[in-house]
Amino acid sequence: MTDDSRFSESKIDSIKGAMGGHDTKRRVERRINKSYTIRPDVANELVAKANEQNLTASRYLENILMKEFDIK
Repeated sequence: MTDDSRFSESKIDSIKGAMGGHDTKRRVERRINKSYTIRPDVANELVAKANEQNLTASRYLENILMKEFDIK
C-alpha cells in the first residue's frame, strides 16, 4: 500500500465519521430515484436559483416541494 492510498482511506474514514454513519444511510435509502421532464426555461430558472444558494437543482427543488407540501 502506498502513502497515497493510506491517506485516501484515512480521508474516507474521516468523512464517513463526520457524516453520522447509520442516520445518513437511512436517509439515502428512503430516496426514490425518478426522472421528470420540465421545460427548458423552468429548468434554467431552477438552476439559477439553486446556484444562488449553493445547492444542486435537485436539492433546491426538493426544498421547494418540502415547503409546498409542509413536509419536515
